[in-house]
Amino acid sequence: MAADFMTHFAAAIKRTPESLDRNTAIADLDVDSFDLVDLLVRLQEELGVRIFQEDLADVRTVGDLEAVFARRAAGK
Repeated sequence: MAADFMTHFAAAIKRTPESLDRNTAIADLDVDSFDLVDLLVRLQEELGVRIFQEDLADVRTVGDLEAVFARRAAGK
């Protein structure tokens, strides 16, 4: 899931996967709230994983978001 997530995430924000790492702060990506919602919808569709608003409470980095998707993909 990690490689898939990073590839899809990077494509959604028009970056290369190599330009990001798990410690990249989402706030530093110059993505406004509307773009972020669009990004989350797109990732859910492309990865086949459903996430919920409460899953995002502690998300600060790309790695945090990746972990949310991984937990949901594992059925947790």
